[in-house]
Amino acid sequence: MILCGLIDPCSKEAEWILKDYEDNRYVSEEYGYEIPELDRYWFSRGGFSMQPNLYGFQIPYLWRGDVKHFLRAFFKSFAVAFYPDVLALAEHPLPTMADWAGDVFKTSDEAIACYCSRLMLIHERGDTLVLLPAIPSKWLEDGACITVEGAVTYFGAVSFNVESRVREGYVKMSLKPPARNPPKLIEVHFRHPCNLKIKEVKVNGKCWNEFDRENNIVYIPPQTEPLEITVYFQ
Repeated sequence: MILCGLIDPCSKEAEWILKDYEDNRYVSEEYGYEIPELDRYWFSRGGFSMQPNLYGFQIPYLWRGDVKHFLRAFFKSFAVAFYPDVLALAEHPLPTMADWAGDVFKTSDEAIACYCSRLMLIHERGDTLVLLPAIPSKWLEDGACITVEGAVTYFGAVSFNVESRVREGYVKMSLKPPARNPPKLIEVHFRHPCNLKIKEVKVNGKCWNEFDRENNIVYIPPQTEPLEITVYFQ
Protein backbone atom coordinates (compact mmCIF):
# COMPACT_ATOMS: atom_id res chain seq x y z
CA MET A 1 0.00 0.00 0.00
CA ILE A 2 2.95 2.32 0.57
CA LEU A 3 4.45 1.56 -2.85
CA CYS A 4 1.09 2.10 -4.57
CA GLY A 5 0.58 5.46 -2.89
CA LEU A 6 -2.38 4.37 -0.77
CA ILE A 7 -0.40 5.16 2.39
CA ASP A 8 1.85 8.21 2.65
CA PRO A 9 5.42 6.88 3.04
CA CYS A 10 6.16 9.63 5.57
CA SER A 11 3.13 8.86 7.72
CA LYS A 12 3.11 7.22 11.12
CA GLU A 13 1.18 4.29 9.59
CA ALA A 14 4.00 3.69 7.10
CA GLU A 15 6.53 3.77 9.92
CA TRP A 16 4.49 1.16 11.83
CA ILE A 17 4.39 -1.12 8.77
CA LEU A 18 8.13 -0.83 8.11
CA LYS A 19 9.01 -1.48 11.74
CA ASP A 20 6.64 -4.45 11.94
CA TYR A 21 8.33 -6.08 8.96
CA GLU A 22 11.82 -5.29 10.25
CA ASP A 23 11.23 -6.27 13.89
CA ASN A 24 8.79 -9.16 13.55
CA ARG A 25 8.11 -10.58 10.11
CA TYR A 26 11.56 -10.69 8.53
CA VAL A 27 13.03 -12.51 11.53
CA SER A 28 10.32 -15.19 11.58
CA GLU A 29 10.21 -18.65 10.04
CA GLU A 30 7.17 -17.58 8.02
CA TYR A 31 9.32 -15.17 6.02
CA GLY A 32 12.17 -17.61 5.56
CA TYR A 33 14.82 -16.82 8.17
CA GLU A 34 14.02 -17.51 11.79
CA ILE A 35 16.81 -16.13 13.93
CA PRO A 36 17.34 -18.19 17.10
CA GLU A 37 19.77 -15.68 18.67
CA LEU A 38 18.04 -12.46 17.72
CA ASP A 39 20.14 -10.18 19.92
CA ARG A 40 23.28 -11.53 18.26
CA TYR A 41 22.25 -11.77 14.62
CA TRP A 42 19.48 -9.22 14.11
CA PHE A 43 21.64 -6.88 12.02
CA SER A 44 23.44 -9.43 9.84
CA ARG A 45 20.49 -11.74 9.25
CA GLY A 46 17.44 -9.54 9.70
CA GLY A 47 15.91 -6.95 7.42
CA PHE A 48 14.80 -8.99 4.41
CA SER A 49 12.59 -11.93 3.46
CA MET A 50 13.15 -15.25 1.71
CA GLN A 51 12.67 -13.40 -1.61
CA PRO A 52 14.66 -10.30 -0.71
CA ASN A 53 14.53 -8.40 -4.00
CA LEU A 54 10.84 -8.86 -4.78
CA TYR A 55 8.87 -6.69 -2.36
CA GLY A 56 10.56 -3.36 -3.02
CA PHE A 57 10.54 -2.67 0.72
CA GLN A 58 13.76 -0.68 0.29
CA ILE A 59 12.03 2.08 -1.68
CA PRO A 60 9.81 3.67 1.04
CA TYR A 61 12.95 4.38 3.06
CA LEU A 62 14.22 6.58 0.24
CA TRP A 63 10.86 8.36 0.00
CA ARG A 64 11.04 8.99 3.76
CA GLY A 65 14.54 10.47 3.44
CA ASP A 66 16.09 7.58 5.41
CA VAL A 67 19.07 7.12 3.10
CA LYS A 68 21.07 4.91 5.46
CA HIS A 69 18.11 2.54 5.91
CA PHE A 70 17.57 2.48 2.14
CA LEU A 71 21.21 1.58 1.49
CA ARG A 72 21.24 -1.06 4.23
CA ALA A 73 18.10 -2.68 2.87
CA PHE A 74 19.31 -2.56 -0.73
CA PHE A 75 22.82 -3.89 -0.25
CA LYS A 76 21.78 -6.68 2.14
CA SER A 77 19.05 -7.84 -0.25
CA PHE A 78 21.45 -7.71 -3.19
CA ALA A 79 24.37 -9.44 -1.47
CA VAL A 80 22.37 -12.39 -0.14
CA ALA A 81 20.90 -13.23 -3.56
CA PHE A 82 23.66 -12.33 -6.04
CA TYR A 83 25.70 -15.06 -7.70
CA PRO A 84 28.72 -13.49 -9.45
CA ASP A 85 29.55 -16.65 -11.42
CA VAL A 86 26.33 -16.32 -13.43
CA LEU A 87 25.69 -12.60 -12.78
CA ALA A 88 22.18 -13.29 -11.58
CA LEU A 89 19.96 -12.82 -8.55
CA ALA A 90 18.45 -15.99 -7.12
CA GLU A 91 14.75 -16.04 -6.38
CA HIS A 92 15.09 -17.63 -2.92
CA PRO A 93 18.41 -17.80 -1.01
CA LEU A 94 17.23 -20.88 0.87
CA PRO A 95 17.40 -23.01 2.99
CA THR A 96 20.40 -20.97 4.15
CA MET A 97 21.84 -17.72 2.87
CA ALA A 98 24.56 -19.75 1.12
CA ASP A 99 22.02 -21.71 -0.95
CA TRP A 100 19.38 -21.02 -3.54
CA ALA A 101 15.98 -22.45 -4.36
CA GLY A 102 13.64 -21.62 -7.18
CA ASP A 103 14.67 -19.81 -10.34
CA VAL A 104 18.24 -18.58 -10.69
CA PHE A 105 17.35 -15.86 -13.18
CA LYS A 106 14.43 -14.00 -11.67
CA THR A 107 13.30 -11.04 -13.77
CA SER A 108 11.07 -9.40 -11.17
CA ASP A 109 13.72 -9.55 -8.46
CA GLU A 110 16.45 -8.28 -10.78
CA ALA A 111 14.16 -5.45 -11.92
CA ILE A 112 13.73 -4.21 -8.33
CA ALA A 113 17.50 -4.39 -7.76
CA CYS A 114 18.13 -2.41 -10.95
CA TYR A 115 15.49 0.13 -10.02
CA CYS A 116 17.01 0.63 -6.56
CA SER A 117 20.41 1.10 -8.20
CA ARG A 118 18.87 3.79 -10.38
CA LEU A 119 17.22 5.45 -7.38
CA MET A 120 20.64 5.98 -5.82
CA LEU A 121 21.47 8.22 -8.77
CA ILE A 122 18.20 9.45 -10.28
CA HIS A 123 14.70 9.89 -8.92
CA GLU A 124 11.66 11.71 -10.33
CA ARG A 125 9.51 13.28 -7.63
CA GLY A 126 6.58 15.01 -9.27
CA ASP A 127 7.96 17.93 -11.30
CA THR A 128 11.36 17.65 -9.60
CA LEU A 129 14.36 15.71 -10.90
CA VAL A 130 16.44 14.48 -7.97
CA LEU A 131 20.07 13.53 -8.62
CA LEU A 132 22.37 11.52 -6.32
CA PRO A 133 19.69 11.20 -3.62
CA ALA A 134 21.02 7.99 -2.08
CA ILE A 135 24.57 7.28 -3.15
CA PRO A 136 26.82 5.83 -0.45
CA SER A 137 28.88 8.71 0.91
CA LYS A 138 31.98 6.58 0.22
CA TRP A 139 31.32 7.12 -3.48
CA LEU A 140 32.41 10.74 -2.98
CA GLU A 141 35.72 10.00 -1.31
CA ASP A 142 38.64 11.98 -2.72
CA GLY A 143 39.44 11.03 -6.31
CA ALA A 144 36.17 9.21 -6.88
CA CYS A 145 34.18 9.77 -10.06
CA ILE A 146 30.54 9.06 -10.89
CA THR A 147 29.44 9.17 -14.53
CA VAL A 148 25.96 8.77 -16.01
CA GLU A 149 25.44 9.04 -19.78
CA GLY A 150 22.06 9.54 -21.41
CA ALA A 151 19.94 8.13 -18.60
CA VAL A 152 16.26 8.03 -19.56
CA THR A 153 13.93 9.98 -17.29
CA TYR A 154 10.37 11.28 -17.43
CA PHE A 155 11.87 14.66 -18.35
CA GLY A 156 14.18 13.36 -21.08
CA ALA A 157 17.76 12.12 -21.17
CA VAL A 158 20.15 13.37 -18.48
CA SER A 159 23.93 13.05 -18.27
CA PHE A 160 26.32 14.06 -15.55
CA ASN A 161 29.84 13.54 -14.30
CA VAL A 162 30.87 14.06 -10.67
CA GLU A 163 34.49 14.41 -9.56
CA SER A 164 35.42 14.44 -5.90
CA ARG A 165 38.27 16.61 -4.70
CA VAL A 166 37.28 16.64 -1.05
CA ARG A 167 40.90 16.85 0.13
CA GLU A 168 40.95 20.20 -1.64
CA GLY A 169 37.53 21.02 -0.19
CA TYR A 170 35.18 20.63 -3.13
CA VAL A 171 33.16 18.36 -5.44
CA LYS A 172 32.49 19.29 -9.06
CA MET A 173 29.57 18.18 -11.22
CA SER A 174 29.20 18.64 -14.97
CA LEU A 175 25.48 18.36 -15.73
CA LYS A 176 23.56 18.13 -18.99
CA PRO A 177 19.92 18.55 -17.91
CA PRO A 178 17.01 16.92 -19.73
CA ALA A 179 15.56 19.15 -22.44
CA ARG A 180 12.51 17.29 -23.80
CA ASN A 181 10.24 18.07 -20.85
CA PRO A 182 12.37 20.18 -18.46
CA PRO A 183 11.66 19.65 -14.74
CA LYS A 184 10.52 22.64 -12.73
CA LEU A 185 13.37 21.99 -10.33
CA ILE A 186 16.58 19.97 -10.28
CA GLU A 187 17.69 18.88 -6.82
CA VAL A 188 21.27 17.62 -6.46
CA HIS A 189 22.44 15.91 -3.26
CA PHE A 190 26.10 15.94 -2.25
CA ARG A 191 26.72 13.38 0.52
CA HIS A 192 30.17 14.28 1.85
CA PRO A 193 32.12 11.20 3.05
CA CYS A 194 32.90 12.92 6.36
CA ASN A 195 29.45 14.53 6.75
CA LEU A 196 30.81 18.03 6.22
CA LYS A 197 28.27 20.71 5.29
CA ILE A 198 28.19 22.96 2.25
CA LYS A 199 30.06 26.21 2.65
CA GLU A 200 29.69 27.73 -0.81
CA VAL A 201 28.32 26.84 -4.24
CA LYS A 202 29.26 28.10 -7.68
CA VAL A 203 27.34 27.43 -10.88
CA ASN A 204 29.26 28.10 -14.08
CA GLY A 205 31.83 29.95 -12.01
CA LYS A 206 29.34 32.32 -10.36
CA CYS A 207 28.25 32.30 -6.71
CA TRP A 208 24.99 30.44 -6.17
CA ASN A 209 22.73 30.88 -3.16
CA GLU A 210 20.03 28.29 -3.86
CA PHE A 211 21.17 25.47 -1.60
CA ASP A 212 20.26 23.74 1.66
CA ARG A 213 23.33 23.78 3.87
CA GLU A 214 21.91 21.41 6.49
CA ASN A 215 21.02 18.67 4.00
CA ASN A 216 23.74 19.35 1.39
CA ILE A 217 21.28 19.92 -1.46
CA VAL A 218 21.75 22.31 -4.40
CA TYR A 219 18.63 23.55 -6.21
CA ILE A 220 18.64 24.40 -9.93
CA PRO A 221 15.61 26.08 -11.58
CA PRO A 222 14.41 25.02 -15.07
CA GLN A 223 17.49 24.75 -17.24
CA THR A 224 18.36 22.98 -20.48
CA GLU A 225 21.91 24.19 -21.08
CA PRO A 226 24.94 22.32 -19.65
CA LEU A 227 26.02 23.42 -16.17
CA GLU A 228 29.09 23.11 -14.02
CA ILE A 229 28.27 22.95 -10.32
CA THR A 230 31.10 23.28 -7.81
CA VAL A 231 30.30 22.65 -4.16
CA TYR A 232 32.75 23.76 -1.47
CA PHE A 233 32.55 22.27 2.02
CA GLN A 234 33.23 23.70 5.44
